[in-house]
Amino acid sequence: MAKERTVNMPCPLVLVAPDAITVQCMQAVVEGAGLGIDKAMVGHGKGIDRICRTLQQLSPGIFVIAPATKLGLGQVRLVETARAHGSAVLAWTTATVDAGTSASARDEWLAAQLVEQAGARVSTRLRVLAIASAIYRLGSGTLSLKSTEIPRFSLPPGRASGFGARLKAAFEAAGISIGRRGKGRLAVDLTPKADPVLCIDGNGALPFWDPVDLAEACGILFSPGPNVGDGGDTSEFNLRSKALDGIVQPPARLLSEATSKRVLACAGINAPKERLCTSTTEAVRFAGSIDGPVVLKLVRPAFENKAALDGVHCNVQGPSAVRRAVHALGSTASKLGPPKPLGILVSEQISGGDRMWAVLEDHRTFGRILLIGQGDRPSAPPLAALLVSSSADQVRTAVWRSGVSTNDKRRAALAVAISRLARLLHVLGPRIDRAEIHPLVATDDNTQHALALDALIAIADPTSSRE
Repeated sequence: MAKERTVNMPCPLVLVAPDAITVQCMQAVVEGAGLGIDKAMVGHGKGIDRICRTLQQLSPGIFVIAPATKLGLGQVRLVETARAHGSAVLAWTTATVDAGTSASARDEWLAAQLVEQAGARVSTRLRVLAIASAIYRLGSGTLSLKSTEIPRFSLPPGRASGFGARLKAAFEAAGISIGRRGKGRLAVDLTPKADPVLCIDGNGALPFWDPVDLAEACGILFSPGPNVGDGGDTSEFNLRSKALDGIVQPPARLLSEATSKRVLACAGINAPKERLCTSTTEAVRFAGSIDGPVVLKLVRPAFENKAALDGVHCNVQGPSAVRRAVHALGSTASKLGPPKPLGILVSEQISGGDRMWAVLEDHRTFGRILLIGQGDRPSAPPLAALLVSSSADQVRTAVWRSGVSTNDKRRAALAVAISRLARLLHVLGPRIDRAEIHPLVATDDNTQHALALDALIAIADPTSSRE
């Protein structure tokens, strides 16, 4: 065994969970990884206030929390308080979301999403979080958790072994670069006749773990995120204009697509080049002004599932084809009966690009949240969730981590549009009962603004109350 140097670990390690059983489980795993625990706390509801007060009395350190519905929005406040105090927060969740996810598991996934937006680093593997805590402590709290910082790791030359190869492969798979010895902040000491140890800035050493576990822990601590300034949204919009106020007044109703897009336009969310036409001649003339195929949609109040009800015609090009599509949509309107159609929406057809959907949800525990996912419609599980009160930076980070695209410009355009939607819903509050965009599209031709191809907004009944 290599003789380990003394390690100075001034920052405390604190465990927080909603119940005693979870705390005991966390203690067993963390202590099994060789870490001492300074404090373990159980609390939910008003107990979060007590934990926040205790946090203020401690030196800045590491909080490992177990998100759960019992903690509610209090855990978001806990993470924000810890980050403001200078502490790192690592969150353990056992839940993922898919088509077969139970309600309780989905709620836990939502909790993990919201604490991540507040600044926590999340993993489904508690042992990996324990290793991340050890790395952070070894750096005596000097390692920054800024998402843009990826320290270089150094490996010594001269030890050609299967272990070294596995180590390098694991780091590279996690997106972490490996430099020469002496060039990185974190170094792995692989002496020929000793067990490997990890050093940080020459500040002591720790026994080394499995390469994959170490790489995953480092990936959590130093995960890449959006570059500063990429996709930032500093635009201001008048979300209390008379035009907007006139639309969102009672009575309760589901707006047409055209009116829904007018609401989005007040927040700076653009639609494709389109016009609501009230005659065949107008539709033909406007379609002719667009270079390429168009989409024709029947527009009427409270009209959902347009495609399933023969209310959409795609890939329409040429005057004759437009006339036939308008006639077919008129026949569809006659079959559907009242209310009377508002017209035909003729839109530029947008093909390809990166696509996201966004849906407003009123959650019984977390309040108003915005679910976002990949694709044209919310048929697949969401990729991320955030509060409608989230900042532009929090929205941007959620979109980046969702993996919706590897094209930074497209991803930035989607992040700006999602941020503007969240701001709109936050300002309008209970006046909006439902909001959906499916999809937002960013292509190489419109990387400055993602376009809302379809949207539905419902005005709330002011006499009803949400639980």
